[in-house]
Amino acid sequence: MPLNKNDLRLVRQVVNEVIEKIYKNLPTKNEFFNSMDQLITELKANRQEQTFIVHRLTNHENRIQKVEKHLSLSTS
Repeated sequence: MPLNKNDLRLVRQVVNEVIEKIYKNLPTKNEFFNSMDQLITELKANRQEQTFIVHRLTNHENRIQKVEKHLSLSTS
């Protein structure tokens, strides 16, 4: 039994309702980019902090090696 115009209209209405429900929960373009900006800013800050920590760790390791060498301690 083929679909008539009324059946097609009902199918279209149901499909539109489902699509509307799906899109209702999605962020707008502006909201998405704002959240991505915040995320990228935080990521950059974390990477910069990691660079500082690595530099500080390297500095501490060098100082410890000098102290161990001066005190004739074995380095493990």
